[in-house]
Amino acid sequence: MATPNVLNVIHAHARLIINPTDFTAAYPYGGTEIGIFRAIEWRPNVQTREIAAEEWGGANANAVYAGERPLLLGVLRGYDADAIAAHFPNTTTTLSQAQITGHVATGSVPGTKLSTKAMSVLVAPKEETLDPALYLPNALPVIQEDLAAKYSFASELGLALSWVALPDANGRLYDQGLLVNLTV
Repeated sequence: MATPNVLNVIHAHARLIINPTDFTAAYPYGGTEIGIFRAIEWRPNVQTREIAAEEWGGANANAVYAGERPLLLGVLRGYDADAIAAHFPNTTTTLSQAQITGHVATGSVPGTKLSTKAMSVLVAPKEETLDPALYLPNALPVIQEDLAAKYSFASELGLALSWVALPDANGRLYDQGLLVNLTV
């Protein structure tokens, strides 16, 4: 075990890239950087289930690993056309500005599968040789249902966006580590 050192505490500044193709290439690794995000948050959501022992009066006797439901969240600080188009079901882009249209009769109607918008997502640290990256090879862009965009001089108009990690063809949900050790 390594000796604890406060210099090893990670304060990672990261950027989000969709559909990277080559982690050895120059930034943005063959993908597209999307917007400026704050409060990027990674939730592996590891699931466990306790096993109760009747012979011990229902006390926990063990626990089992029950899978993971990974989720990546972030707050989009600007009106980025790529991020908007990836997340909102009905968008159009004109002069690099995305327009969101709420419509239930055309385009992506209620009941449309989100898997058609699946993409790979890379959380790329600015210090790629020091800070860990996070790669979701098959992620569904979803809008947080409690999204509230405030129009105010007192705060930013931030959009809370997220990605749900799905298994790729090999069963991989995510990879986290130094970028040099990750594969697309």
